[in-house]
Amino acid sequence: MIDWAQIRTEYITTDTSYRQLAEKYGVSKNSIYLKAKSDRWGQDRDKYWDNIGTEVVQRVQERTIDEHVDAAVRLSGIADRLIDKLDAAIDQLDRHMVQDRTRRKVSTCGKSEDDGRQTIEVVDESEHKRWIQGDIDRAGLRQLASTLRDLKEVKGIRDYGNADDDGSGVIVLGERDDE
Repeated sequence: MIDWAQIRTEYITTDTSYRQLAEKYGVSKNSIYLKAKSDRWGQDRDKYWDNIGTEVVQRVQERTIDEHVDAAVRLSGIADRLIDKLDAAIDQLDRHMVQDRTRRKVSTCGKSEDDGRQTIEVVDESEHKRWIQGDIDRAGLRQLASTLRDLKEVKGIRDYGNADDDGSGVIVLGERDDE
């Protein structure tokens, strides 16, 4: 007895030809062709592979979306840490470190009374660091401003300087002009 359900399933779910199925199941190629034509196996095969293709595309899209979300979350976290660093750097724009170094070298040449050896005195060094207020570091300020502009772009922050169009004093965050 011929198991047409098994032959049909193999034909639809694989790239197996009528000839290969005929050899495998001991059925004539012509019999398989006629059965496939009358039961529309070709349409079922096309539909099966279309569904597989759709599923593959959906899974790839989901994985791609997940990767983009993960990257955006990581980037946002890095941007938040960088904002904290920028905040600390702003406080230091007008502070400068000054280092004071002193070096005193004292050497005495002479002979010891005990053993008659020559003696040499020790070198004394000191260093003192301190912060002083001064002019604002303009190059540093430009670098911080540039970094802040880049961060605004990364974080998707808009400039709402002129957003109060109706004069109400209320600025609605989260709305986009391009929607």
